[in-house]
Amino acid sequence: MADNIHFISGVEKCKLGKYEEAIGYFTQSLSITPNDVATYYNRGLAYIKLEMHPKAIQDFNKSIQLSPNDANLFSERGVALHLSGRHDEALRDFDKAVVLDGSNPYRFSSRAFVKAKIGKTQEAIEDYKKAIALDPTDEIAQNNLGMLEEQMGYTASAKKRFEIADELTKEEKYEKPDLDDLLEESKRKNQEREERQKKVEEEFINAIDQVNAQEKKTQEKHNVKDYLGVAKQIFTNKETFNEFILFIKKGFKNREKG
Repeated sequence: MADNIHFISGVEKCKLGKYEEAIGYFTQSLSITPNDVATYYNRGLAYIKLEMHPKAIQDFNKSIQLSPNDANLFSERGVALHLSGRHDEALRDFDKAVVLDGSNPYRFSSRAFVKAKIGKTQEAIEDYKKAIALDPTDEIAQNNLGMLEEQMGYTASAKKRFEIADELTKEEKYEKPDLDDLLEESKRKNQEREERQKKVEEEFINAIDQVNAQEKKTQEKHNVKDYLGVAKQIFTNKETFNEFILFIKKGFKNREKG
């Protein structure tokens, strides 16, 4: 990831809503690190904010060429394509994001959002159900599903969804937002989820370092690849990570006794 002053300044300008200035900084950053995925990605997001969707698509195209297995890139390009009226292409990108990151409820809820906007209501309902199965506490998905069920005449089910949304938000009355505002809120929740995931990754890497340091004193250093095989699981299964940490702690205790 680019860490030059231009990239950092661009990110800060985005936080302030100064997207034109941000684009200028990101462009300067690319003159220093021309193949940086994060810079293309963030400039693409800034272009979306300015409703410059063709330019956003170009940046996401480049970022996907550089990092073809990143679900976020396909998801954001899908948004830009959808806003450009290229709905079939957008759905293909959302399909790809689901394949790459199928345990993330945001992948299904964002695809559902687009399907609902283009009239594929029943398919959208099924995607929202999948999102809720992965995260029953997502009040946005619960509310959106209720809105679609209400449109389809599933009154009893819709009422239940709204009640769940009410309870989750801990408000006396849940205000149903406009559909145009929902994707932004879902993206925020996804970002928070990814930040939590990064903390888990950092803890895992620290655990690996501790194991290797301990093993180096008594025997040949373990192969880190063995641990990375386990690492792939923690991104979708936090319980596996917790069990691994317990295993490491027990290993330290046993070595101390020995």
